[in-house]
Amino acid sequence: MTARINKAKCAGCGACMDICPVAAVHVEVVAIVNSRKCASCGLCSEICPQFAIKVGPKKART
Repeated sequence: MTARINKAKCAGCGACMDICPVAAVHVEVVAIVNSRKCASCGLCSEICPQFAIKVGPKKART
């Protein structure tokens, strides 16, 4: 599981970065999640004012 950002919805406010307990999120123009660090706690999803973050399964690499 990992957090995923909907870039079209993300306003780049940084709320997710501030609340992440494992520092897995940083903001450039929009939020970016380091899936290797993400603990899948869902705090970022809960705090996002744009509802731009969902926590779900990691995408399989091919």
